Amino acid sequence: MPSSSTTALAGTSETKKVVLITGGTSGLGRISAQKILCDGHTVVITGRSKSRLDEAVAWIKPSAKEKERLHTLILDLESLENIRSFVESFKALGLTLDVVVNNAGIIPSSHEFVKETMVVEKTFWTNIVAPWYLTMLLKPLLPRGGRILFVTSALHDPNFKVPSAALGVDYVTTPNFFDNLDGNQRFLGLGFYKASKLAMMWIAYLLAKQNPELVVIPFEPGFIPTTSLSRESPWLVRQILRYILPWFNHALTSEETAAHWYLQYATSPDFSAASGQYFFSGKKLDSSERSHNMEEATKFWNISCDICETPGYRLP
Repeated sequence: MPSSSTTALAGTSETKKVVLITGGTSGLGRISAQKILCDGHTVVITGRSKSRLDEAVAWIKPSAKEKERLHTLILDLESLENIRSFVESFKALGLTLDVVVNNAGIIPSSHEFVKETMVVEKTFWTNIVAPWYLTMLLKPLLPRGGRILFVTSALHDPNFKVPSAALGVDYVTTPNFFDNLDGNQRFLGLGFYKASKLAMMWIAYLLAKQNPELVVIPFEPGFIPTTSLSRESPWLVRQILRYILPWFNHALTSEETAAHWYLQYATSPDFSAASGQYFFSGKKLDSSERSHNMEEATKFWNISCDICETPGYRLP
């Protein structure tokens, strides 16, 4: 395994890292890439097309020196083959890897599947099964102390009280959680989003437990109405999320503030011993009681293994 790519810059004792950010062409992924790049780190952003990546680079406006530290790669999380080819493309860059930020995600507007499977609905696939698979392929590249970040949501917790908290809460409280992963019995986009983030907490906690040499951090970025997370939702829903709910949401924050914490979780030594802990705005939070159910966590992990045909990753 190559040693960490961190190298001390002149005039500072801080070490610089190589940070991979999925979904880096818009919203928090893009602004976080800009902030991390400006802090002197090397950044690799992913997007679903070259045109979107080119637009992101134009928005970031890197300086001549920063351009040398900014890399773009196409990644389509809906395809296992594309995820595998992406990992090879990353290796071809000749970089080492210090931090993986699983940022890409969706809140769906309709009941859909990706071509890869009908075992889970598209929300579960995009928000956690595909990121899990990508993380497992990238994990051998990380040095001791390398970090894996998961952008999750406090909405996984039925006791987190914000507007819309009650909507779809039964999707994370139901004892029949595993009977409806495909959404064929019933489907509500926000409910599936919440359930996928509960599954993300399970995956993060299991990864932290299995890999004590790494730093695995799930975190709530805050409610940011200007992001494109709800891009697949109906127009009216998008308007409510952007212009009405912010008046009633105590978790409201700005893209700039959220990006600051992306930078801190990814690079600050303050979080080097924070593996297996859950954060919001730099403060440790208690995640839901169910998120600590390791029996259910293992069950979801192994379902992901079966879907991705990786029996070697299964847990007993």
